Amino acid sequence: MDSKTTISQPIPPDNQAVVAVAGNSEHDIDVLKSLPERFCVQDKQSVNWVIRRIQNARRYAQEVKAWAELELARAEREERTLLFLFQRPMEAWAKEEIAKFNGRRKSISLPAGTIGYRHIAPRIVVEDEQQVIAWARRNLPSAITVVEKLVKTEINDYATQTGEMPDAGVRLDPGGDRFFIR
Repeated sequence: MDSKTTISQPIPPDNQAVVAVAGNSEHDIDVLKSLPERFCVQDKQSVNWVIRRIQNARRYAQEVKAWAELELARAEREERTLLFLFQRPMEAWAKEEIAKFNGRRKSISLPAGTIGYRHIAPRIVVEDEQQVIAWARRNLPSAITVVEKLVKTEINDYATQTGEMPDAGVRLDPGGDRFFIR
């Protein structure tokens, strides 16, 4: 079924398109415009058409994600290269320009952005967390926090074996058949 196919039967009330606008209503409208006129799910062919559209949307999302990751890596590589080539001469130029203001400025505004110097207080940079944790256990226990995390598979296994579950904070999902599209 292509996007030009028209289904002449009226759309049943229980099968009308409901659009949940989650933030990009313009895209939702574009999707609705791409549907065949008076389209409804009524047979194997129409269900297959919707599944194909969903699969295409999922494939496109994967392609966009892969492309975005490549572009992100390219942009980060470009930034590193430009900094490697030009950061020191830019620092020298900025230092010289800022000096002309006799301490009244720490930065220079340019049309593309601002460069300058910012005071950073001395700080500890942790390079081996396990060694620092061992040191903190001996010298500064307050620097260590213990994070509790619930192991949900243990709770599920216990409930399956004993029939017991926590009194509060949980609900039983009855399971059963769930609709899916692959």
